[in-house]
Amino acid sequence: MKYLYIGVAILAVILAFCFVSSALLGRYTGEAAARLGAALTLAGQDDFSGAARQVEAAMRDWERHKGLWGVVLQHDESDEVLTSFHALLAYARCGDDAEFAAGCAELICRVEHVAEMEKPLYYNVL
Repeated sequence: MKYLYIGVAILAVILAFCFVSSALLGRYTGEAAARLGAALTLAGQDDFSGAARQVEAAMRDWERHKGLWGVVLQHDESDEVLTSFHALLAYARCGDDAEFAAGCAELICRVEHVAEMEKPLYYNVL
């Protein structure tokens, strides 16, 4: 009976880790998407320096959570997001409105997709 309790306790810890990591991932990706949305709004107002600051802040936040991404995500997903951040920052510094808007929209979708893929839902398990 003792082994059953140990097994159940281990499964409970694993399940708790899954829910906590999913909640943190959702929170951090939501913050990044919000900053990118603000950057897109600023770029629409021709404030590319403000947009670049928002992208830099979102990229710093993304890099600050690199440890969590390494545990929870596949490495190519987090690397693609980081590469997109660098490209978006270059577009903002150049003041290229069309490329920045397209890149920002793509990065917002990618960040939101990363969070969606890691939610504990039946279609992510199957």
